[in-house]
Parts: sequence; structure tokens; C-alpha cells
Amino acid sequence: TSEADFVEGIREFEEDAKVYRKNSTSALFAPGLMADIEEMKDLEEIVVCGCCTDICVINFVVPLKNYFNQINKDVKIFVVESATETYGAPNHNREEYNEMAYKLMKQSGIEVVKNVKELEEREALTTSQISILEMELKRLESKKNRKDADIRAKIAVIKKLLKEAPIAVPPTNGTIGV
Repeated sequence: TSEADFVEGIREFEEDAKVYRKNSTSALFAPGLMADIEEMKDLEEIVVCGCCTDICVINFVVPLKNYFNQINKDVKIFVVESATETYGAPNHNREEYNEMAYKLMKQSGIEVVKNVKELEEREALTTSQISILEMELKRLESKKNRKDADIRAKIAVIKKLLKEAPIAVPPTNGTIGV
């Protein structure tokens, strides 16, 4: 039905995306999804958006978090509030059901963020984190045994973080840029 079609805001990405068609209120059981997730050995985070926060979204993220807990895999699951929504109807207050779903998700270990910008800011390095990394880099590079493989690996990781990670800029007029 048309209810299963992509909404206008993300329809343009459908062609380039890996799409899993579901026939239930949880995408967790969509053919091929779990097999693909299991193949992602370096998976660290999943960002979720969707319709019906209190039905489809929660029915996907909570069991998925339970799955990762069961296999002892630390994967952060983020739900973006500005990209999820439910419906309003008699006996189904939209605001109330959204709020309840977000609370239940948070209690289940899901990280709920207001928008994508907040998600990006969480991943940005703060000035103090950069200072700590720079001090650790200097310390490791000054060691006599810096040819040791473990120390070289740590140096490489720190250099990569300092080079590639977004930097959190102090707030100006209530906004944070990265």
C-alpha cells in the first residue's frame, strides 16, 4: 500500500539506499536485515528515524538493543526525535505517545537525540578532549620504546582522531557549530 512508500523528505534517497521491506510493526524481522547487521563486524552505532514512534520505531530499536546486549556487542542506537513521529487520533494523543515512547526507549538504553545536529555534536571532540589527546600523543612519542607495535598503534589512533574527528566549537548565540 502507499503507507509503505517512502515519505517525501527521504524518497530521493531510496534509489541509493539498502531497503528492507517489512510486513509487521518491527523492521527487525524484515528479510535480510539481521543477516546484514551480523555481517557488520565493526558496527558501532545505528541512527534510526521512522513513523509511529510508539509502534514501529520502538518495536525495532528495543529488541535490536536487546540483541546486541545478548551477544555482548556494544552498539549505540540513536533515535532522532525530529525524524520520528506518530499519529494523533481519539484515544491516541500524539505528544503523549511520543513522549512515552522516548522515555521507554531511553530506559532501554537507546540514546534519543533532538536532531541530527545534536548527534553530530555528541561525536565532536571538545577542547579538553583534544588537549588530553595531544598530551598523550606527546607522551607516547617521547617514550624510548616508541618503536613498540602497541605504542605505534596508539600513536596512529590518536593522530587519526585528531585529524578526522569533528571539533566542537564553543557556543555562540545559543548555537554550536562543528
